[in-house]
Amino acid sequence: MPEMKVPTPPSAPMINIGGKTPETQPETPLTLEPDPVNPEPDDIPDVELPETLKAALEPSTEPSSTALPYDALLQGFCTHLMKRLDQELLASGKDLMKVLDAMGMAMQRWGERTMQANEHSAYQLSNALEALQKGGIHMTTAPYRVTLQACTPSGYPVTFDVLKDSANALVEELNNLTAWLVSQGYKPVS
Repeated sequence: MPEMKVPTPPSAPMINIGGKTPETQPETPLTLEPDPVNPEPDDIPDVELPETLKAALEPSTEPSSTALPYDALLQGFCTHLMKRLDQELLASGKDLMKVLDAMGMAMQRWGERTMQANEHSAYQLSNALEALQKGGIHMTTAPYRVTLQACTPSGYPVTFDVLKDSANALVEELNNLTAWLVSQGYKPVS
């Protein structure tokens, strides 16, 4: 084990009582030794395998003398089965790709139709905005409007909207309406 020298740090001056000078300690080498490691016991002990199983699990390099006469037939059947599985998987993969291609084409046609509809809507909106810019907004309602609020003789609030094409017609209608409301017992909202 390598030795490591640790220098003694300088100490502060000490007050000497009794006239003795303190002795300085010589530098001592430190040795580092590893702690002994105790291995943990296994949680689960290994299972003892029978000798016949051990022999069966070991790969054999020489042909067995106990080969059955139909081993070649079994190997041929397995080879044929693997070829058939490969063919079926390949055919299934081709069918799946055809389905995916058809789905992709349907989605592409849908996207094109959607874009054409949106393009048509954009043209219609553009034409409407251009007509609005050139001709302005045409009013279809009367430009003069008054909202009148009153309370019924029973105390319920009522709102009346009066719309007229001219200011004179609006004033005349308001005079007639207020006279009728007073005659029926309606009161103004406070």
